[in-house]
Amino acid sequence: MALFIDKQSTKEFMLETLSRITLEELEQIQADLHLKSQCVQEMVRQASGGRFSDGTLRQLLRCVFATRRRANKIADRYPADYFARHIQSLLDPGKPVEWRFQEFFHAFPDIEASQRYDLASEILFFSHPDQYWMWTRWMWDPRTRTGSLPLVLMEQVSLEGNSEGEIYRKVGEAVRHLQEIGRTREIPSFLQTAYGVYTYLACVYVIYSYTVLRMRMTQEFNKVMPKLPEFIRRLLGIYRLEELKHAS
Repeated sequence: MALFIDKQSTKEFMLETLSRITLEELEQIQADLHLKSQCVQEMVRQASGGRFSDGTLRQLLRCVFATRRRANKIADRYPADYFARHIQSLLDPGKPVEWRFQEFFHAFPDIEASQRYDLASEILFFSHPDQYWMWTRWMWDPRTRTGSLPLVLMEQVSLEGNSEGEIYRKVGEAVRHLQEIGRTREIPSFLQTAYGVYTYLACVYVIYSYTVLRMRMTQEFNKVMPKLPEFIRRLLGIYRLEELKHAS
């Protein structure tokens, strides 16, 4: 299984990560992701119990990096009860997750594609972190074929698919292979955990982005770029913790 992962690249990104952020900070980020999961689970319970309000919908949308700035526009277009029905369907264990993911994706045609798969995967993952997984644009963007996952996968591994549901499944397989690498001595074990693997992938994305920006942008612009901890917190939707606590 682990042959899917470029072990050398994974190790190099890990070393670069640990030169920019402490293990204590990484552990705190994982703790905050756990808090986010508790908040999302409460919002999902409201959707299942017929208590999903417009305010709850907007709060859920603000918890996701991709939909945060568009939360009001999306909520104005799709009523809370419509969202609640599709959240219930998305989390229905009686149907294959690949099929549920695709159904949710098609239910919101007025939302940009990358925002739809980000939102669907975050609802799934944060509702059941040990059962589902995330697929965000910064992990894998099928339109540009970029993201943090390809940077740690072997070249022959493909994340492309004929549907969003199929891509979601392939991303999940890649994430599981990456977690296996966390069991080796060379890589810190936090990569094994449900939250740790996404913390790491966010770090990979930020480090790669820094490298590209340094080559393209002026020194003045680079100076105002957020530091690694802030950047990854934004990607993971845990930058404004007070909003998350309020949601719970």
